[in-house]
Amino acid sequence: MRLLGLTVLAVLALCAPAQAKVACGDGTTAFVDGSLRIFGVHYRTSFERGFEEYACLGRRRPLLVGGVGSDNGVGSSETSVYAHAGRYLASYSQSDSEGGPDADVTVVDLRRRKTVSFLNLACCEWTPAIRLATDGTVAVNSPGEGVVAKSPGRRARTLAAEGSGARDLAMFGGTVYWTEGGQARSTGLPGADGGEALALEPVRLRRRGGTCAAARGRTLVASGSIRVFETPDARYACRIGRSGRILLAGSSPPRIVGDRWLLVFGEGSARVLDTRTGRTVTSEQSVAQATLLRDGTLAWIDFGGRLLARSPGANAVVLSENAPGMLAAARRAVYWTENGSPRRYAPPSAARSASKPG
Repeated sequence: MRLLGLTVLAVLALCAPAQAKVACGDGTTAFVDGSLRIFGVHYRTSFERGFEEYACLGRRRPLLVGGVGSDNGVGSSETSVYAHAGRYLASYSQSDSEGGPDADVTVVDLRRRKTVSFLNLACCEWTPAIRLATDGTVAVNSPGEGVVAKSPGRRARTLAAEGSGARDLAMFGGTVYWTEGGQARSTGLPGADGGEALALEPVRLRRRGGTCAAARGRTLVASGSIRVFETPDARYACRIGRSGRILLAGSSPPRIVGDRWLLVFGEGSARVLDTRTGRTVTSEQSVAQATLLRDGTLAWIDFGGRLLARSPGANAVVLSENAPGMLAAARRAVYWTENGSPRRYAPPSAARSASKPG
């Protein structure tokens, strides 16, 4: 197997480029996030099949960071979530073999091409949530292990204990949010900084990208199914498997959430596109800051200092009128800080799925 653990991954990182001559433009795109591209190179032998996943930061040569595959026996492996912040990339991988299951979170420095943090995790009830700060500090919410944070060169710090039922991890700069006992919790991490920390998930690799992947233009952001690109004349979004493209406005790069939704920022505005249908499901003016949940719920702070949320097909809900800050999204909940205390909102669609932590 190709991803049975850190040692195997390190060996492949040394061997694969020389054998396969992988270049940054090869393979199929998993994500484009700023100057980072994560892509998969398909392999198939008489015994195993899958994708090796590589990361390229700017003009640096590819680095093996994960993959998905299985063999003809009991072996399987998968890297199911990434998080990117500046020069650092975090990933969660799990594998199974005759020796039993294994899971870990790894943080690599893409400039130095070096692993800076490694955490063994319990495997494999559900996919852990991970968030990454610009100094390389990673926060992890994993099954049965609560919430932990680890900075490069330091020991892991427990934020929520094992068996606490902690879920719905989010992060803004050095503030880590989670839910415990139905209440929003938060703590600050010294040295960690940045804005809202985001995950790159789900990881979806396709053998072919069709006309969407082949369209001429510079890619701004991408996931396994969605690509946003610029030509000299305009900016567009397209979805693999869906004909046509969507004309976009705005100067800031859009945000892809859940390999489905597109959060498009305008001048003091925001709108949410459903790339499966090509339709705008939410459009709001007076937007100073915004984030998006993976069910398509938009949360935003307006220029008057109010915090609001709106799910597709629903009316807007006022969450706060008390100058909230540090707005951040988990998979199913949004957090903010108000008068020094954490607050939380989960839309009804998220509440119905709360049996699946993360």
